[in-house]
Amino acid sequence: MNEPSEFKEYPRTYEYVFDDKEKNAVKLKMDKVSCRHNNPASVDLYLRLFKEETDKYLRQNFDSVVKLIWLNRRFEYFTHARGTTSSIAKGIFFRTVLNNDFQFVRKFLITELVTNYLNDLFPNFDIHSPYEYEYVFPFQYMTISCLSFVKSLPMRMQLLKIGEERKMNLAEFMDYTINYTKCYNDEHGTEYEFCSSTNYPNYIRNYELKTGRVRRGLGRRKIKARSKHVHPEHNPQGAV
Repeated sequence: MNEPSEFKEYPRTYEYVFDDKEKNAVKLKMDKVSCRHNNPASVDLYLRLFKEETDKYLRQNFDSVVKLIWLNRRFEYFTHARGTTSSIAKGIFFRTVLNNDFQFVRKFLITELVTNYLNDLFPNFDIHSPYEYEYVFPFQYMTISCLSFVKSLPMRMQLLKIGEERKMNLAEFMDYTINYTKCYNDEHGTEYEFCSSTNYPNYIRNYELKTGRVRRGLGRRKIKARSKHVHPEHNPQGAV
């Protein structure tokens, strides 16, 4: 997927969908989160274990899928290659505390996603064996869920770079991207739309790809210039 030659960064123009901290604080009260049967012994321990296991699950699967794709691409037959496959509070909890979309644990979607990103992440993938060369997941703050959210966008690597540099969590990155694509549409005509589903992780649809069902209404309203919801650190000017 070819990236645009220039990346224009837009000021915060549209409402927050996932990272409205005031609304989230009402819908998810962290002092009310507890552990059934008091096990683990503390909520802090519970949060640490949950986040660690979620991240480990997704990254281990990333490593396994990379190896499976590589092995699949090695196959030849007659010298020809073949083949390449609760509640509102809980949703906020996953996105803002665990920094992941739990749909990835419930539905195994990583194979398609990793395949989609291989050329961007590892340009020499077909040359070096993953059993001799370690293909490391290249982000610390951007998670598998972040990659999924922007998978259809030509400027996805630029968006992921910004999210990584600014240490965004999933909710922050999703709102940054929604604002970016809405502003882009205002300037160039409608090309991208936010898609939401109860059965599939949220993502931004690229109309050129003609895929996805749109749940309209989220992130569509512009906000006032002096909105108290605007985070100054997420409102830089100029080009990246």
